[in-house]
Amino acid sequence: MEPLLKQGSQAFVHYQPVPDDDGQIVIVSINDVGVTCKKIYREDGKIRLKSINEKYEDMVFPASDVRIIGKVIMK
Repeated sequence: MEPLLKQGSQAFVHYQPVPDDDGQIVIVSINDVGVTCKKIYREDGKIRLKSINEKYEDMVFPASDVRIIGKVIMK
């Protein structure tokens, strides 16, 4: 999540299996992929995960493959 969260930074996660809004930064578990921290967008049965770092492409998965662990809280 650089440049927002630098490598080695700490982030707090509030357990919340449904995001408040699209564009919220969340921690998700993706079937057969792993766990990641991205902005989330819900689109017609799919989940789009967008990185703040422009070097990375968006990731799109069926909603059934994505489990939202919680939202990231930054102070």
